[in-house]
Amino acid sequence: MPEPSFSPNSIGRTAPFPVWQRHLKRAQQLTQDGQLHKALTSLERAIETGADAYSCTLRMAEIYRELGVPRMALECVEKAVGLVPERTQGYELLIAMTLETQNFTRAIEACQQLIKIAPRHIMAHTALATAYIQTEEFDRALRAVNVLIRLEPESADHHFKKAMICQAQQNYALATYEFSYVLHLEPNGIHASATYEALSVLDQCQVNQIMLLASEDKLFRIKLNHDPMGTLRERGFYLSEHGLQTFLEVSSQMIQSLPETCHYRAYN
Repeated sequence: MPEPSFSPNSIGRTAPFPVWQRHLKRAQQLTQDGQLHKALTSLERAIETGADAYSCTLRMAEIYRELGVPRMALECVEKAVGLVPERTQGYELLIAMTLETQNFTRAIEACQQLIKIAPRHIMAHTALATAYIQTEEFDRALRAVNVLIRLEPESADHHFKKAMICQAQQNYALATYEFSYVLHLEPNGIHASATYEALSVLDQCQVNQIMLLASEDKLFRIKLNHDPMGTLRERGFYLSEHGLQTFLEVSSQMIQSLPETCHYRAYN
């Protein structure tokens, strides 16, 4: 049986890396070494020699972001989104950058575009609510956070965000309910301290409203004296557990100290 023949140096030979892959590898090394401007040049050459333009352009956006050049970073990420509009990564980076630069109008647009592609995208809905809060469009912010709560009903973060929105809308009862639920979900979570502070303020605001109403409406005063909890629920008040306990302890004395009303006021 004849021996197999091999061409010289054929054993162990491997195909060389494509040129674009060598540029990508060099860009990665330069980035690790902190030579970011040179890394940008290598990424440009990688694109010119056949590398995936979408991924390279996003990486360039991240480098410009790290360099503190937001205009160039935004140009790159917008270009990447235009290249492959059906992928989510570009929109995620675009949203992060526009929120950082307080370009809330573009952030809202990017969130809406991403939600069309991925309707259950948590980051997009969260950022949308945040952008609407920053532009003081609280009704829209509330709709966005309600979607988040439907997607993740046990998230303390979402309920905390909803509570803040309700407080900004001066819907003190619902804000108190949501802050209370945050403590129910995470009694010692990252929002606990801010939540306790907010509940103290909201309880006091509602007590002030209750006493003002009692001073002007004799029927409400009488009902409040006989059935404080039922009367508060009927009128749409919601105190925290601590706030309600404190109010029940002092309500009789507070009501008795009010001046006698000379008329009735009708409330819906």
